[in-house]
Amino acid sequence: MSAPPAEKVGRAIPETTAAPPPRANGPTQHQYRYQDNQSTDTARMGTQVQRDSSSQAGFIASLFDFRFDSFVTPRVVRVVYVIAMIMIALSALGFLLFAFKISIGFGIITLFILCPLYFFLYVALWRIALELIMVIFRIGDDVRSIREHRDLA
Repeated sequence: MSAPPAEKVGRAIPETTAAPPPRANGPTQHQYRYQDNQSTDTARMGTQVQRDSSSQAGFIASLFDFRFDSFVTPRVVRVVYVIAMIMIALSALGFLLFAFKISIGFGIITLFILCPLYFFLYVALWRIALELIMVIFRIGDDVRSIREHRDLA
């Protein structure tokens, strides 16, 4: 048998009417302040603020910058990524040649399964590591621009 409805048993189920969450009708005070600062800064400079702090000095000047005001890493990351891909491809090719020396069957398995898996796995790992490094530099750039916006206000 099914249980009788709550009204027939004598227990009333209280109806709860919760107020809807407050809705933002527009930008908050802080958002207005940031937008105002951003528009006046952009108008004052005439160009957009550059995200990459490494573009302030040349590559050689950045190498010999002992105060570390400009960074070399954001410029070198692309080159490191290309070199890593070349090295991974060459090591996969070496692994493939070694596999064919062992046996034809192992060489075919390596050619179609192991080498592509090895290549894509290590390229992904290098990419993730280099992206993490770049994220750290971009966070630094964003913190610097926030500090500059706050100092101008």
